[in-house]
Amino acid sequence: MSLMPESMGTIADQKILSLIQDHVRKIGEQIRELISAIDKFSNHSKEDAKIIYSRLRKLDLEAEELKKQLYEYISRVGLGMVYREDWVRLAINLDSMSDYIISAAYRIYLSSEREIFPPAEVIYDLKKLAEGVLFTYDALRDSIFAYSVNVKRAVELCDKIDIEEEKVDEIRRVLDLKIAESNIPIVAILQLRDIVYAMENAVDYMKRAGDDLRIIALHRIG
Repeated sequence: MSLMPESMGTIADQKILSLIQDHVRKIGEQIRELISAIDKFSNHSKEDAKIIYSRLRKLDLEAEELKKQLYEYISRVGLGMVYREDWVRLAINLDSMSDYIISAAYRIYLSSEREIFPPAEVIYDLKKLAEGVLFTYDALRDSIFAYSVNVKRAVELCDKIDIEEEKVDEIRRVLDLKIAESNIPIVAILQLRDIVYAMENAVDYMKRAGDDLRIIALHRIG
């Protein structure tokens, strides 16, 4: 019996993983720009928010190009690729994650333009939430890069994603309550909540991407 399909699938897995790793790196750049935007936003800086959002848009276009390469490769490989549907789902979740990061940054930019800034009582938790987004991303990035060298370690790191996601949920609940109790106009409350929910949704997609990678890794272990 020929082993060609399996061999082709292994090569395809390696190539698709490389493309996904490139996409993950780009998302990391986006998150760091988002954290910078939140820092400036907390300091009531209007101009900096515009500059940062412009950089994020550039990163978004670069991420979009990586996504196209990813999907084009998947379509070319077709059935020769092992766990094709799992890889596709992972790629889609990475794309959604990126969309929510850009969405959060855009809402920060709009709020800054309208001079709607976070009140002092929520700044600490807003920065803490952004930190939680970064920590969850770091766990996802580490798991994806570990997959190529140590599959069992990749699964362990996927568990860390779940832990970080739960921490973000807890921070978000506290922050949501503080925003609701703030003595600010309803428009400001809605804008801040939109920013918070966009970040939380980005983390939710990190968890989904981690679940996808866990499934792929467990297939290899099993």
